[in-house]
Amino acid sequence: MVHRRVNNNPGEIAPLGITIKTMANTYREVTSQTGLGGNIKRRFGGMIVGILLFLGAFPLLWWNEGQLKQQHEGLDWLTETTASVDPREAGSGTEGQPVHLVGMAETSEALTDSLFSLSLNGLLRLNRQVEMYQWKETETTRTEDTAGGGSRTITEYSYSKVWSEEAINSSGFARGGYDNPSMPYQSQWFNARAATLGVFELQDNVITRLDDTAVLPITTYPIEPPIGFIAANETQLFRGEGSLNDPLIGDIRTQFNYVSNQTISVLARQSGTRLAQINTPNNLNYLLVDQGDHTAVQLIEAKRSEEELKAWIFRGVGLLMMLIGVQSIFHFIGSLFGFIPFVRGFVGGIGFLAGFLVALTLGSLTIATAWLAARPSFAIALFGLAAITFIGGTVFGRRNVRKTRDKLANA
Repeated sequence: MVHRRVNNNPGEIAPLGITIKTMANTYREVTSQTGLGGNIKRRFGGMIVGILLFLGAFPLLWWNEGQLKQQHEGLDWLTETTASVDPREAGSGTEGQPVHLVGMAETSEALTDSLFSLSLNGLLRLNRQVEMYQWKETETTRTEDTAGGGSRTITEYSYSKVWSEEAINSSGFARGGYDNPSMPYQSQWFNARAATLGVFELQDNVITRLDDTAVLPITTYPIEPPIGFIAANETQLFRGEGSLNDPLIGDIRTQFNYVSNQTISVLARQSGTRLAQINTPNNLNYLLVDQGDHTAVQLIEAKRSEEELKAWIFRGVGLLMMLIGVQSIFHFIGSLFGFIPFVRGFVGGIGFLAGFLVALTLGSLTIATAWLAARPSFAIALFGLAAITFIGGTVFGRRNVRKTRDKLANA
């Protein structure tokens, strides 16, 4: 019979496939176990996938840098061509052109949530935020080596109670006994349809970008919630068997958030009395909106920072793909020597560092090449980083190969 260890306690073992409850609402089970041959086969498959990820990282990084360069070109064009105008006086002289507007966005329309019998004037947006107390499943999986060159996969399921706006489907949980009821109420946004900014009509393309909300003090406004709801405090309604401070599964809490009439800043294309997306010569679309008084440059630079952040995320993904690819090769090599524990551990140990050095070197070279013409100083710095990591990796590799050869000679 195959056994497994639980809670790092040598005395606690259980057959393969039998689930053990290790702590409150946490379960652990061995979901698969293989010997040396099976482990080699599994690691070979992982190596093939890793190599594909490694190769795919290069076009991903190249594409990402091209996208970022295109964004910089579009935003530079926007900086040069945008005209700041008074939204109360905008005329035909800027028709079809990028314009920067700062003014009071306002409406006299009443926004109504009929479900809770709430109606308010002077709001650009009203949000009913509904959350239900529910079970949430978290699954973690790890693979560990076993004696003789094999491996086993251990999956742990943990269950926690959370407030969530989204209904969590408990029918797909791995374990029973953690059932969530259906969610009778949902969150919803109500947006003004008759809002203006000077002479301009504000449509959803602008209104929905106003997401800096305030919380409505429900005790000061007339509201008739559905049966079962009570005012738990100045801003929240509660319905359930527990309380707001000690809820039970299925309990519901609700609050209202709003955006009132206020000053906003917009960078858009003037289209009659409407504000539309700006189409740049390099086929990018922009509509920049923020709450408060902001210059055109501030709006553009905020967008530039957003695009830079996206680019760094993709760079991280690309480098991670390279790292995984190199690691998968080392893991496969380690599995071939699974019957020699210290070799398997050594190869696995240097796999991460080797993957990191290779990813940093080749990733830097790829990004630097993409920017060589547009940002030579940035590219040169990356070429320098690539050279440093290459030299460091070479020295590290030679030293560890020598150590491994000596260990094998003395084994």
